[in-house]
Amino acid sequence: GIEAIPSNIHQLPFKDRSFDVVLCSETLEHVTDYKKAIKELLRITKNVLIITVPHETPEIVEENIRNKVPHGHIHYFDTNTLNYLEEDGYKVTYSKTLSPLLVVPRVI
Repeated sequence: GIEAIPSNIHQLPFKDRSFDVVLCSETLEHVTDYKKAIKELLRITKNVLIITVPHETPEIVEENIRNKVPHGHIHYFDTNTLNYLEEDGYKVTYSKTLSPLLVVPRVI
């Protein structure tokens, strides 16, 4: 019973500031240009963007890329990856989830 709109995360079909809160869960590690995707997510967000990503090692990500693993993780994220957004005036906070090795970046 949930309405869905399949779309390209690099070019979302929503107006600027359409949503109070946007959740992007377990997606950015798969997309070709995660920075462009985050820019789009921020464009449609009024207040809070919540992002969840897995904690893969850089070696696993490199192996996925080298072996062209279908739907594999092609980006490595750590607790500093999204800090570049602070240069644009966003506040980035991280929260651990489920495991001490996992963190959830939250962009405000």
